[in-house]
Amino acid sequence: MLFHHLPRLVPGASRVAVLTSAVLLGLTGCGGGGGYTAVTDQDVEQAEAHIDDHHHHAHTAPHGGHLIELGDHQYVAEVVLEEAEGGRLVVYFLDAHAENAVAIPLEKIEFAVEGGEPITLAAEPQDGDAAGSSSRFSASGDSVTVTDIEELHGGLTVEIQGTTYTGALSHSHDHDHAH
Repeated sequence: MLFHHLPRLVPGASRVAVLTSAVLLGLTGCGGGGGYTAVTDQDVEQAEAHIDDHHHHAHTAPHGGHLIELGDHQYVAEVVLEEAEGGRLVVYFLDAHAENAVAIPLEKIEFAVEGGEPITLAAEPQDGDAAGSSSRFSASGDSVTVTDIEELHGGLTVEIQGTTYTGALSHSHDHDHAH
């Protein structure tokens, strides 16, 4: 109703300003807490692109293993089963993009095997790891009972820089491609 009487209430150029203000107020709502904002096609496209980027955001395992995301994209653990020497299980700790080693101050970690005994992996520092820290852990011998990494199911829990992270080994191969 206000718009119908607007020409008589407000003279000249001020009508445009009042009309613009009324439209903006209608789109954004009053200050009473239930504010609404018009959503543009551009807003929808940006939101969908962000969701799509996050869903397809994956990395290549630098040692040819399987990646375990630790936290909400803070770190990655790479699990590798080397067939040499009767089977050797290796876990590498990497940054969020699986590009750089992340050394942690532990002497051993455990890989919790689903339906079996945990596998204890000993620190095996790499070049560049700080003294008393390791970015690589390994186990071999009788504790490694699988001969194919596809048969290994489970996960690990580890503390990195004061925060505890838990991740599970997934054999979903659609996440092994580069970003």
